[in-house]
Amino acid sequence: TRDLVTRLPRMITGSLEPIKENLKVFEIEFGFRRNEIQQLALKVPKMLAGNKKKLTETFDFVHNTMGIPHHIITHFPQVFNTNLMRIKERHQFLTFLGRAKYDPTEPNYVSLDKLVSMPDPIFCEEVAKTSIQEFEQFQKNM
Repeated sequence: TRDLVTRLPRMITGSLEPIKENLKVFEIEFGFRRNEIQQLALKVPKMLAGNKKKLTETFDFVHNTMGIPHHIITHFPQVFNTNLMRIKERHQFLTFLGRAKYDPTEPNYVSLDKLVSMPDPIFCEEVAKTSIQEFEQFQKNM
């Protein structure tokens, strides 16, 4: 818990109500189990104090639209700190290319880490297997 408090000092200095509310959101609305919530919080404590609407929109897109199950989100909770537009653009681009494969048992699997953390040129080259110019053109046409 010391690590958690040093990475999210408002747990001590601020109101705990937003944090408690987000914990309930993760359990009741999103359907995470308590042990999964604990893993999420230890990896990215900042999300506990995050905006409920933003967290909900991100979860809805990643889980319901992209079809990513809870256990995979638990391994990469940084997705909750990523700009939703970035996730949507990249997912739609991969879908357009036929490369939106988020099941680790499938060939050419795309991890959440690779989807959201790589800079655009590296994402295009290593994940989308295309040029940055093609991605930029796709973004303009969205």
